[in-house]
Parts: sequence; structure tokens; C-alpha cells
Amino acid sequence: MTKVVIVGAGPAGLLAAHYLLQRPNNQVEIYEKRGDFESSAFQNDRTFPISLQTRGMDAVREIPGLESALTSFDAEGERRSTVTAGVCMHRGKSERKISRPATLSVERNHIASVFLRELRKANPAENSSLKICFDSAIEGVDVEGKTLKVTKNDSEDVVVPYDVLIGCDGAHSKIRQMLSEQQLIQFSQTTTDESYKSFYISCSSEDGSVKLDGDKIHVWMFGANRVISAPTRKDESAGVFIFPGGQDPFSDLPDAEAVLDYIKSLSPDSLAPLVSLKEAESLRNRPVATLVEVTCDKLTIGSDIVLLGDAAHAMSPSLSQGCNSSLQDVQVLMGCLDQCKGDWVKALPAYNEKRIPDSQAISELSCYNNPRNKWMRYEFIFRMILLSLLPKWLSNMLLRPLPLMLLAETNLSYNKVLEKCRWWTDRVKNSPSEL
Repeated sequence: MTKVVIVGAGPAGLLAAHYLLQRPNNQVEIYEKRGDFESSAFQNDRTFPISLQTRGMDAVREIPGLESALTSFDAEGERRSTVTAGVCMHRGKSERKISRPATLSVERNHIASVFLRELRKANPAENSSLKICFDSAIEGVDVEGKTLKVTKNDSEDVVVPYDVLIGCDGAHSKIRQMLSEQQLIQFSQTTTDESYKSFYISCSSEDGSVKLDGDKIHVWMFGANRVISAPTRKDESAGVFIFPGGQDPFSDLPDAEAVLDYIKSLSPDSLAPLVSLKEAESLRNRPVATLVEVTCDKLTIGSDIVLLGDAAHAMSPSLSQGCNSSLQDVQVLMGCLDQCKGDWVKALPAYNEKRIPDSQAISELSCYNNPRNKWMRYEFIFRMILLSLLPKWLSNMLLRPLPLMLLAETNLSYNKVLEKCRWWTDRVKNSPSEL
């Protein structure tokens, strides 16, 4: 029996537990510093949607019933996901609809709570192969002794032995930091040049003059600022208001009315009518979220430690690949384990060799996808429209691919996508910025 300890109960950690418990001779323990995700407070907390594309959904579909659980109604009869089949670009009173392959937009918290619920359902309490400990903070890693020091509920200290350790504890991973302090791994962690606030708008205005398509991701661009939103719950579209780091446009506004006036100055016809006074006040007071980018020189330590997801390669959300790449990490790791017939000593080096080029490629793609000045933004939108309107064979002949479209339409490796799109990423990297 192999004891696998997973640190972090986000989507990647929980999906890894699903995969492992479908295979023989695995005992899984999960340690998470936050509280239980199945609590009503966690499930009722609104979060912006994650766009699950081919890569993420392929990994989910290997677990029977998990996809249908994501798309079903929750306990309150709410649907927390929607299938989107394109983008709607709003500009003034006009809108431009760009077709894209269907993706599943799911509230971030809903993914974790569904994965957890289905994991418990498949492995009931009497099943000793699964143990989940919430409110458990990692305080130390003894690599030679193969143990973790864990503090439970801010009081009880325990030592947890492991055969294999999987670090899925996010962009600010303590596992990664502790390994770095022991000079076992090198990584870079930088703050992106953009920040955001969660933003919730109605799907239709009170007078019925504005109505958002329920099957589209909606985008408003205002110079260096932009809004991205997707309908998830009934009559609500959830998303983010993105702005340059350190330039929160709401920080100096005195009240909700001033927030509404500001939004009216940006988009009086299509966005402002969807924003309630209550949401304007919430937006003003909501904390600013900053994003970090992480790259590592390796993903595995020896034959018994591996980093997955944001712990290994946190990235800008510009391509919606953070969760998709994390879930694919799990699928690739388990594929290596199967090919090595359950031998972790062989599987982890194989995973590192296979996944490092992709993890570095998606970090570069995400960093240099968004145009940084007005003229490249115009070109980007024009190319997106042409790619959407032209027949596939003709667009392939006339237009070089953009990262956003190639990632949405294919399951090519991230490294291959970067090779095909380097003409664009190099231009973005070398272009003057307005930020």
C-alpha cells in the first residue's frame, strides 16, 4: 500500500485523489489549511467563473460522473455553470459576436465543492483509503525522513509520514517554499502588471433594453481596463474588472453613486444598465486581487515529491488556462504512473521530463498573449473576428494562429502552441506598453 499525502484541496488536489483511489494499493490523505468546502458558507460564496476547455474537461471525464455533477443543479436548485460557445465584444451600443468552441464556465468554488462531494460519495467514511483534514496548516517538510509537520485547528501538532507527497497548495505554495529553502528546487515568483476585482452584474437591465446572451462570454474593453463576465447563476453574470496594478479606479470614489457614474462614463449603453447600486457599493469596497506568476526549474524532487497546478506554474488568467493546465497535470501524471505500472520511482522522472516544457510554455503564452497598446488591441480584435468569420480551411491558409484560438480549438501541447504562436508572443513581448 502506497501512502500518498496531498497538500491542498483545490481542484487539482481533489482530482488527483479521485484518480489515485480508482487505482489499487493507494491510501490517500489530504491536508487543507482552509475549512470544509462543503459548508454552506463556502458553497454560497459567489466566485467568478472558470472556463473549462478541452484540456480540463478531458481530465475530468476520466472520472465517471464528475462532469455531470459539475453541470447539475446544486442543493438550492441553482445551476452554477453554463456552456458558452463564443465571445461577445461590447463597444458602445454595438456588439460583435465571435464564435469559439464550446467551453464550460463554472464558478470557482463550485468546482472544488463538487469534486469534494463526489470524492466523499465514492469513498465513504468507513473506507480507510481516504482521509481528509481541513483547518490543517503545513509547518515543515522533512524530505529525508519523508514526513510533514502539520498544525491542526491552530493547536494540535502532528507528524504525518508519506510515501509520496503531492504539493497542490497554490501559487503561494508552502511546500514549494520549504523545498526551495532546502535548496531542492529553484523557482521565480513575480506579481503580474494587472490586478482585478470580482464583479457581478445582471443578465438583463430593469427596463429590458440590455440583455446578455446566456451562451457567450462578455467582454468590455476600456483602454488598459477591461471587464470579462460569463452568466452562471440565474439572472446573474459573474466576472472580473481588470485594471493596471496599483491603479484601482474605485479607490478614490466616495460612494456607490460615484461608482455608477464612473461605469457610465466607460459604457453608458451596455454595461452601466446591468450594474445595481448594491453591486456598485460592493465593488467599491471589494478587495483588490493581485496575481502572481510562478515558474519552477523542476516539478519533481527525487522519486517521492511532485508539484502540480499553481504550485508548479501559476500564470496570468489571460488565456483561462490556470485550472485547465492544473487538471491536465493530474491526467498526465497518472498517465505516466500507469505507463510505469504504478512505479513512482520511474513515473515521477518521466512526468518531469514530459511536463516541464509544457509548464514553461503555458507560462510564456499567458504572459505575452494580451496586446499592450491600442494598435495591437485593434489588430487582436480584427484577427479574432476574421478567424471567426472565415471558413476554417481559409483562415488556416491566410492567418497565423493566435494563442487564444489555438488553445480553445485544439488539444495540442502547450509547447506546440507556443511554437506556432511565437510570432505573436514575441511581438507582444517587444511592443511598447501603455500600462
